[in-house]
Amino acid sequence: MLTQDHRALPIGAVLAIVLLVLVQQFAVVPGNGRVAAGLHNAAHGPWFAVVTYLFYRIVSSRLTIGVAIGATMAIAVVVALATEAVQLTTGRNAEWSDVAFDLLGACAALTIAAGRAGLLKASAAAVSAATLLAVSISPAIVALGIQAHRNAIFPALVDVGVPWQGGLLRSNGESRRIAPPPDWPQAPARVLEVELADVEWPGVSLWEPVADWSAYDALAIDVYARQPMTMHVSIRLADAEVDHVYRTFVLAAGPHRLTLPLEPMFDPQATTVTAVVIYSTRAYAGGVFLLGDVRLVRD
Repeated sequence: MLTQDHRALPIGAVLAIVLLVLVQQFAVVPGNGRVAAGLHNAAHGPWFAVVTYLFYRIVSSRLTIGVAIGATMAIAVVVALATEAVQLTTGRNAEWSDVAFDLLGACAALTIAAGRAGLLKASAAAVSAATLLAVSISPAIVALGIQAHRNAIFPALVDVGVPWQGGLLRSNGESRRIAPPPDWPQAPARVLEVELADVEWPGVSLWEPVADWSAYDALAIDVYARQPMTMHVSIRLADAEVDHVYRTFVLAAGPHRLTLPLEPMFDPQATTVTAVVIYSTRAYAGGVFLLGDVRLVRD
């Protein structure tokens, strides 16, 4: 028969697990951008490490250590899958990546348990668990790194010379970094060559730029058209009467600077910008343009 102390631990652990699952299901990280998403994903590993360790404490009070670790891992897999499946019924997104981060946390907790039980060296267990948790919080680290890069290059909205954009720039067609043509002397050392895909609005989008444009007068975009084409630039807005404004440019082959004065289109003092989309139409599918500097400028 369990003593009163031994009985209290499983009951307390069960209550703590229920509370943690409720928090995971209903708590929301404020915001809806890349940092909020990164923090949400990064919380899975540490949260599930605590849940798994609590399950282990319950199971290990009744089984041998080795069997308890295996049983707890099986429980962790079921719970990770179940908590994601429940989100399908609550209007939230269920993602396999969340299951993976959950299981990284579970492995970290059980590695610590194995170290405490003497199945692993304590130092090796600590290093392994710390490594697993570090991997599990990598979404937040990546998101914060992207934001730091975005802020560092502002008032440029993108640095096309960087090989990996981390979601700052997306293209719905093939793209690659190349040296600019010789008749485009003001271009940066590397430009982005974009092939217009066979979709309704082929082009590139710049997501979540620095939102406050109040200190600037215009958006300047340097492009090089490989052939004559029509291009559009759409600025997506929040806190505005419309969700976007746009301008259309008819381009001859060669280099161009597309300048969009801000004030006639929207009030940068009262509006935040969520994205910039540089695109053409399906009629130009297969065409190519080069993207150079994209930045805010003052008159």
